[in-house]
Amino acid sequence: KELGQDSARIRRENMEQARDEVFSAGGDGGIKWILDYIEKNYMNEITLTSLAEYTHFSTTYLSRLIKKETNYNFTKILGLMRMLKAAELLANTDLKIYAICGKIGINDQRYFSQMFRRTFGKTPMEYRSCCAGRSEGSLMEFIRNNSGGEV
Repeated sequence: KELGQDSARIRRENMEQARDEVFSAGGDGGIKWILDYIEKNYMNEITLTSLAEYTHFSTTYLSRLIKKETNYNFTKILGLMRMLKAAELLANTDLKIYAICGKIGINDQRYFSQMFRRTFGKTPMEYRSCCAGRSEGSLMEFIRNNSGGEV
């Protein structure tokens, strides 16, 4: 039992050290680290609080950092990530809309369709028809190309 606790403590300390190195280096490394976490977990029920627990920062600090570096708040960033993944699935698979909703962590198909239309200016079905094989790129690219616009 002690070996497992020591192993978990060492992993946590290594993760905290890596986080501290990324954030102290300046630049946009810190925000990339946060966006990477969101990209790997968007399909789950993640919140600013769970992100704060993961990074060992306060929710206030994270909220300000995300807004400062991206011009979006956490909720919009998470929504964008989900919409980018939905666009990828629409363009490259034959999955039904409800299945895509489940894969991206949104339970309400009507809400998903509204959000998708606000993001891309097309309904999910219109997007599928016109954009087969297309990629919207990464979350960071999308943010840079749409610097703070409404999502």
